[in-house]
Amino acid sequence: MSQLYAENLSKRDMIILNVLSQRGKMSVSEIANAIPNASDSTISVNITKLWREKQMVSKTKDPENQRTTIVELTEAGKKAIEIYNK
Repeated sequence: MSQLYAENLSKRDMIILNVLSQRGKMSVSEIANAIPNASDSTISVNITKLWREKQMVSKTKDPENQRTTIVELTEAGKKAIEIYNK
C-alpha cells in the first residue's frame, strides 16, 4: 500500500516528507520556512492532505503552546520516503 501512495505523491509532498525525515518533529511554520517558494497556507494544505488522506504524517498540538501544531512522520510516511529514495 505504501508503494501506491509513494507513487501518488506530489513533488511538494515529497519535499515535506523529506524535510520531516531529516529533521524530525517540526511545527507547520518551521516546515514552511524550510521550503522556499511556498506559502504557509500552501504547506498547511499539503500537510493536511498527507495527514487526512494518506496517513503519512501525524498532527498534534504542542502541549506548551496550543496554537502550534507539531507534525511528525508516521510509519507510512517513513516507508514512502524509503521507497522514493531507492
